[in-house]
Amino acid sequence: MARQRLCLTFEVEHSINFIALEKQNPVFYLGNGTNGLTEYLALGSISQIEANSANAFEALKTFRKTIQDWSFGWLNYDLKNELEQLTSNNPTRFNNSKLVFVQPELVFKIQPNNGSTRIQCFFFPEISSREKIQDLVTEIWRETKPSDQSALKETIEFQPSLSKEEYLKKIDQVKAHIQRGDIYEANFCQQFNAIGRINPYLAYQRLIEASPTPFAAFIKHKEFHALCASPERFIKKKGTRLITEPIKGTISRSSDITEDLALIDKLKNSEKDQTENVMIVDLARNDLSKIAMKGSVKVEELFGIYSFPQVHQMISKVVCEVEEEKDPVDIIQAMFPIASMTGVPKISALKIIEELEDFQRELYSGSIGYFTPENDFDFNVVIRSLFYNASTKRLSYATGGAIINASNPEEEYDETLLKAKAIQSLFN
Repeated sequence: MARQRLCLTFEVEHSINFIALEKQNPVFYLGNGTNGLTEYLALGSISQIEANSANAFEALKTFRKTIQDWSFGWLNYDLKNELEQLTSNNPTRFNNSKLVFVQPELVFKIQPNNGSTRIQCFFFPEISSREKIQDLVTEIWRETKPSDQSALKETIEFQPSLSKEEYLKKIDQVKAHIQRGDIYEANFCQQFNAIGRINPYLAYQRLIEASPTPFAAFIKHKEFHALCASPERFIKKKGTRLITEPIKGTISRSSDITEDLALIDKLKNSEKDQTENVMIVDLARNDLSKIAMKGSVKVEELFGIYSFPQVHQMISKVVCEVEEEKDPVDIIQAMFPIASMTGVPKISALKIIEELEDFQRELYSGSIGYFTPENDFDFNVVIRSLFYNASTKRLSYATGGAIINASNPEEEYDETLLKAKAIQSLFN
């Protein structure tokens, strides 16, 4: 039987000061308190798994059964290769392990509470003292000082892996595949790269202030950092209920209220965006049907419009029920790689993506999330994310979108720049 963690509860006045996390390693933060949602912060490591083999999901399953505890980690997009006859031969930027999960020393559950913040810390008393936890809470949940704001270098220039002309040509090639009947839709992405030293903690704090999103995440694992402002949930399990919320459909926002409402209406009634969205909804339904109880897969919301600081998004929600004894890793494996980041049909689209893109997506298009001791979980889609290695000083981010036959290459290019707006604002 697994050991049971104890719980300490605190009330604090301030949000997380990410600068205070600089001495911690590893760090996994998930969520965004500005949305009134639960956040999680996991610090330290009691045990962990890093997998690159063809049996990464099986290794994760064994790890989960061994610890029967909280675990936080990531799933690299290129895990697709162990699920189907696929390859990833394009250049890598970071060469991280494809699957990493950590059993943390401390798990903080953070929830708003009548104007303040309630923190529950789950810990093993033989590993972490109450005094240590109190000191950490005092340090991490403190007011940001003016001196904290001076460490972000803002002269870094990102270079696209494709010129605009090359990007437009690639979109035409995707459309040629569609017109031949090879696929109906594919998610095509481009990467932006730079070399430079940043303060990732301050950068992340600024990123979520500029772009608060419900599935934000911050990772520090060894020298690697992921700064994620994702608006998209991949999959959540609560008891026997599964929820996936694919996004397809993006439009810019306006500071003028009348114009902003008109943009919402334009997105809501866009035949092209509805076509993209419903294709991915059907793909998500198909993926869920592999593991769902018969007849339980349902579309709870279709073409919902949700507003974020830089963009409006079209989001749908697909749900189902699973057998209580269903292994949670098997559920994730059945849904991977993420429908909204692939295409239709999925395997054909994955092959075409590999052929036309010029970089390995690695963690981009993958997922960051956590498992609870009760085998529930919640995972995001890693988009709108900046990646940084503090040793090599490499930085990168990627953006993309769904391409269908009705896609206009110029508009698709502009959409990739729009999606990068929050990240670019850190350096301009």
